Amino acid sequence: MTFNLKNNLVISAFLASFTILSSQNAVAQSAQGRPDGAAGQMPPAQSNEGRWSLGIGAVVQDSPFEGEKINAMPIPVIGYQSKTFFIQGLRAGYHLKNIEDRRKGGVFLDGYITPRMRPGESRRKLSIDTGLSGGYQFGLNTVSFNVQQDISGNSNGTELTLSYGLAIPFVKKNLFMPRFSVIWQSQKLANFLWGIDQETFEKTLANADELTLNPFNINKSVVNFSAGLTHIYRFNENWSTLSIAQATALSDTITANPAVTSNYDLSFIFSLSYTF
Repeated sequence: MTFNLKNNLVISAFLASFTILSSQNAVAQSAQGRPDGAAGQMPPAQSNEGRWSLGIGAVVQDSPFEGEKINAMPIPVIGYQSKTFFIQGLRAGYHLKNIEDRRKGGVFLDGYITPRMRPGESRRKLSIDTGLSGGYQFGLNTVSFNVQQDISGNSNGTELTLSYGLAIPFVKKNLFMPRFSVIWQSQKLANFLWGIDQETFEKTLANADELTLNPFNINKSVVNFSAGLTHIYRFNENWSTLSIAQATALSDTITANPAVTSNYDLSFIFSLSYTF
């Protein structure tokens, strides 16, 4: 395990951590509002007054690319949640439709903008995406659909995600949230994220410290499957911990790239935060 503090890895870990945090947002909201995490009870509607969360955490990533190791490093935790606006790390957005009473459930819809860092230490490149995320919560269950589009011109790709999440108040102060997703990525996005372009090939070829990654083009869209488990422990109304483990099973089209030596993209996050 390496603790590499080069600037590009610090930035990518920061982005990757909050991409995962944000993807859990629709389900994680069901943990707000009750410090005791009482089983079978859902929190009331969000207050008009915004709440901030600040803290510290760590992200661990296991790159599926050849020659790259597990990286772990500290990350800041920054969040804001109100009736209309939210910030989750570097993702910011607007609640277009809220669930007024989470005990009864209903439809929710958010618009947002977020950066995306493509995986692989040798392939660091940032794009900016905008998206819509909506769904329906019923009881302790949430079905959500997410549409995300690159607006930076780096990939011009599109991603569609269908997810099912379940909130399980296991014991007092504990909440477990398994989540299962099907992720469709357009050919342009899949090639940006998982292919090897000429620029990357020349960069790795010129660097004796890096493994040379030969050009590889992904010429069609892909479907990946993801499973994650989120655990929230609330010490009291203000202090809580968040743990997220996530595994994404990569499409055969992606793993056909000789530089991709694992069938899975794996990550883990732990954080301690104070909400006020």
